[in-house]
Amino acid sequence: MKNSFYIHLFILILPFICFSQSIKNIDFVAPFQDSLAAVKKDNQWGFIDTKGDLVIKFRDDLTVSSFEEGDYPAFSENRCQFTEEIEGIKYFGFIDKSGKTVIKPQFLNASNFKNKMATVIKVNTDTIGYNNILGKPVVKHDYFEVLINTEGKILAYLTQKPKRIVLSAEFVKNAPKITSKLLNSNLVAIWNEDKSWDINEVVYID
Repeated sequence: MKNSFYIHLFILILPFICFSQSIKNIDFVAPFQDSLAAVKKDNQWGFIDTKGDLVIKFRDDLTVSSFEEGDYPAFSENRCQFTEEIEGIKYFGFIDKSGKTVIKPQFLNASNFKNKMATVIKVNTDTIGYNNILGKPVVKHDYFEVLINTEGKILAYLTQKPKRIVLSAEFVKNAPKITSKLLNSNLVAIWNEDKSWDINEVVYID
């Protein structure tokens, strides 16, 4: 009788042992990249592994990129972009395959990682005076396009001249476009306002 009980119990739990979780009513399934595939459900994105397990739960802050198969978030070099809105402005950061934030949101735009490097738009803030009436410092903001590694460390400045920006939700409604294109580890092409390209050497920070 006791053996019969355990046999019936084993039969009941067998489906849960042999099969991974089932994910129903998915709106979009992306191809696998970096061993994970993005899945969309109710305007949120998550990631499954090669066993079909949902390893990153559905969330609404993952950044989509354009691919031949469609627009979806993707991992590259164990990093995936996400955004966080701060005072009405979206800032880009990166998570790892556990869903943990490894590079905090701080960039106005970002590319996916390739060869362990990504191009991002980094904001600089300088204090240029003090407003006695308002009782606060007067600051100006500009930005550069820089190369970072997978830990978020700046490797090189791709644009040499800063671009001024008014850092408020009223003026930054969309992410500034990245105008640099890394040709290889030593050369970068920069798109100019006159619709021409400059090709420069990448000068890495020691």
